[in-house]
Amino acid sequence: MFRFIIPLVTALAIFASGYSAEAQQAGNIPTIGFLHAGDSTANSRVSPFLQGLREHGYVEGRNIRIEWRFADGKRERLPALAADLVNRRVDVIVTHGGAGQAPINATSTIPIVIAVAGDYVATGWAKSLSRPGGNVTGLSNLADGLIGKQLELLKEAVPGLSRVAIVHADHPSHTNMIHKAREAAAVLDLDIVPIRVAAADLAPAFARMKAERVDGIVVLRLGLFVHLRGDMTARAREAGLPALFGHRIEAVAGGLISYGADTKALWRSAGSYVDRILKGADPGELPISQATTFDFVINLKTAKAIGVTFPPSILLRATEVIE
Repeated sequence: MFRFIIPLVTALAIFASGYSAEAQQAGNIPTIGFLHAGDSTANSRVSPFLQGLREHGYVEGRNIRIEWRFADGKRERLPALAADLVNRRVDVIVTHGGAGQAPINATSTIPIVIAVAGDYVATGWAKSLSRPGGNVTGLSNLADGLIGKQLELLKEAVPGLSRVAIVHADHPSHTNMIHKAREAAAVLDLDIVPIRVAAADLAPAFARMKAERVDGIVVLRLGLFVHLRGDMTARAREAGLPALFGHRIEAVAGGLISYGADTKALWRSAGSYVDRILKGADPGELPISQATTFDFVINLKTAKAIGVTFPPSILLRATEVIE
């Protein structure tokens, strides 16, 4: 009997030891908090981010956990969602410019990676791009520096353009963009009319555009405007106004042109920031990266609907043409 009992006890001890080690390892899996102002169908953000994690050896459910939080376009939900992630003591929070302020307000200790944002310094999120300081780092879409190029492209597409509405919100980076838009407009011989949008109702903004007799629109980058892209592009088409947007998805939705940073590349690169932070890097010492690739999308269906004919020089430079 003892010949059978001793091996059995030994086997059970080995199994228990192995199980304990495996359970301990599983319990130590790092957790990422993912916070987005949009909805869970935002595959253009989620998929590139997961790809970026995989490139550094992380697979959700295997060696990393992800707490997904989406505000479904209701920005008032962001503070509570951010607070929930902080209360769960996640190891790092990944978010974007439109939702970035909520986790920044919620914690000064948990590292925050902002995958897509404009001017980190102007918003007070970082002391400098090279050494952000604090617990925030990430990637910049250079939106503040692109407004001149956007106005240039819109005028090249519509040579007779003279008076352009700049659709903006009460956001620190938008104040800076309007200033730069005025500088660029002076060179391009354009008049700029800032039009503020404060809520989901776009009717007052387009009524003012009509009253101001604008003949073109540039919509600044903002999560709220992306969420309203269907209504925004439909109203622009109905008014016969050529409109330029900052996100590819807005041109796909019916905007005439979009020009802006390749956000898929930025979300993918966020995975490398998470990797470095989980390996012990101080977010305040991780330099903020800047976009290096850009989407330039032209919607020929919308062009035909509002009577715009693109010069060949523009069509050749587009990264995507929607027919």
